[in-house]
Amino acid sequence: MLKDVHHVSMYGLDLGGVQQFLDRHFGILPIKTEGADEAVASGMRVAAASLLKARVAIFPVGPSLLEFMQPRGRLGRHYDVVRRNGGKPTVSHICWKLEDISSRHAELLSRGADIRERDWAGMSAHGGYYVFNIVAEEAVRGVWFQFAENLTLSEVTAIEEGQVKTRSHAREVEATGHKWVSSDVPAGALKYVHHVCYEVWGLDYMVDYMRKVFGVEPFKREDVSSEGLRAASFHFGRTIAQFVEPTRFDDANADFALRFGNHPGFCGGGVSHVGWAVDNLDDRIRELSGSGVRFVQAQPVVSPLGGYRLIDTAPELSGGLTFQLCEDV
Repeated sequence: MLKDVHHVSMYGLDLGGVQQFLDRHFGILPIKTEGADEAVASGMRVAAASLLKARVAIFPVGPSLLEFMQPRGRLGRHYDVVRRNGGKPTVSHICWKLEDISSRHAELLSRGADIRERDWAGMSAHGGYYVFNIVAEEAVRGVWFQFAENLTLSEVTAIEEGQVKTRSHAREVEATGHKWVSSDVPAGALKYVHHVCYEVWGLDYMVDYMRKVFGVEPFKREDVSSEGLRAASFHFGRTIAQFVEPTRFDDANADFALRFGNHPGFCGGGVSHVGWAVDNLDDRIRELSGSGVRFVQAQPVVSPLGGYRLIDTAPELSGGLTFQLCEDV
């Protein structure tokens, strides 16, 4: 049912730093921005509602998108997600691609999924694609599942010509705000989303949920006692979805899961990190090092879950955001 990642949604406090890093080191430019022209003059009083609207830049990464949002003020769910992660950039949610989204919506409802838009919400507030959400309540252990399907060219034309009205669960979508998804802007050095890692409590429960709601089985399950975790991995297109359960008290996985993995509201998502696929990891590291990028590890390491090598960029020069670069072995 799930077909690769449609987009990765992240919140952070330095959109400019992230945009500059992606442009300089990966050759990736945004294909859509929102809110950049709504800066408030110093000292001007504004309504709290306007501060809830984040600044947004959406970047193409192979067949997927990276959606980065910067909160305008210290309130609202965008800021709450960043606050719970100590002010560091944080994955809000992963949006998965579906085909024939209205049929999949009805199918998931019939399987017991707790879908937020039970009466079919329609368009994304960003325009360009249809979207719906499975809410992050106890039924899915705090995991926020979002699903999307891009508009076809004929649908975009019909909207722009006024033949079809657009509808969103969030706000009105302008008739001219839909072509950006099919932009021809080059996607740069990052090829696609290699993997996403969900930190959860109750791994067996989550595997059973995936089986009964999505009809999928993990291709690998493992107990990595040396790392203090149990894991189940699923293939969705080229992307691996890893569900990880901490097994030790004094551990980074447990610390993250306590803050995000069991959150009962419609935010968070329990995604600890995203891995981005690159061609020839060693050559890419040399190129990035030559342009001034620093790395957390001295050299690539093999993932504790096996199957690929990885290295993390240091966050100081990228708006606080760490990019994990991956290559299969």
